[in-house]
Amino acid sequence: MRHSDSDSSDTKGSTSLSPPPDSLLPAPPPATKKCNSCTCRKSNSSLRKHNDSKTSIQDKLMRKKANDFGFQQVEAKLHNAEIEDEMSASGLEEMQEKVQQAAKLLEAQGLYLQSLDLKVRSTASVIHRSGKLVYNNLAPSDSLTRAFDDIGWDPTSLIEQLRELQHAVFAATDSPEQLYQLLESYRERQRDLQAATNKFSHYLKSPSHISSKQLRQFESQYDKIRGAYDRARLCLLTELSKLEDKQLKMVELCFSKLIPIEKKLLQHDQQFLVLSQGMCKSLQDTSKREADHHTCEESHPKSQSQKLFTRGEK
Repeated sequence: MRHSDSDSSDTKGSTSLSPPPDSLLPAPPPATKKCNSCTCRKSNSSLRKHNDSKTSIQDKLMRKKANDFGFQQVEAKLHNAEIEDEMSASGLEEMQEKVQQAAKLLEAQGLYLQSLDLKVRSTASVIHRSGKLVYNNLAPSDSLTRAFDDIGWDPTSLIEQLRELQHAVFAATDSPEQLYQLLESYRERQRDLQAATNKFSHYLKSPSHISSKQLRQFESQYDKIRGAYDRARLCLLTELSKLEDKQLKMVELCFSKLIPIEKKLLQHDQQFLVLSQGMCKSLQDTSKREADHHTCEESHPKSQSQKLFTRGEK
């Protein structure tokens, strides 16, 4: 019996220590062997090159799309700039036209003032010479004497007013030196911008020849030239606007100063009209008296003694 118990215990112990059967273990992974054959190496290399080529093509396509978009943006910028330039050029021409019209009106006012000055001085001279003729050689009528008394005026103050106004008007027609400098600067910047635009447009016609970096460099240069042009144009417009305001104010001042002068001249012209009528009548009467006197002498010839007496007086 003991022997059998020991045998059974031995049997149990041996059963617990024995390895499990192969069917209960997981399948081992397949052994991998590194293939060193030329075919495998070429296949792996081709696969890597294919993947790299695919990535490179995708990068190129993305860069091309980005570059094309950049070109489109720059082309749109140039197009918008051209439209803006046309509008600004039109505005500048309108401003220059306004300044020229105001300057021409001032010139006309200056010439009119000169004519008034000449009229006042020449009228005063005519009145002065007429008075000497009448009072020294003629017998003025009462109406003519009153006409001279009524027109007795001193044109000195009026002439001074006209000449001061003339100087102010002609001074306003002169453009300041700063305007010529700004105009020259604007024209120079305009030429620079036109050259830059033509050059930039030429590059944009062949986008495959320039890179995105070069495009940005050209755009930066163009923006600098464009900024200088815009500043020059703005300075010129500002100066033209100031000049126009100055000229219009002088035009208004000239008309306002002319109102009392014209009123005085109208009154003087009426007096001069009366004087002219009196002078005409007085001269006609004198001519008539002289004609009657010659007729009387012819109808009553002098006697011999009168002729001798007259000859002796001489």
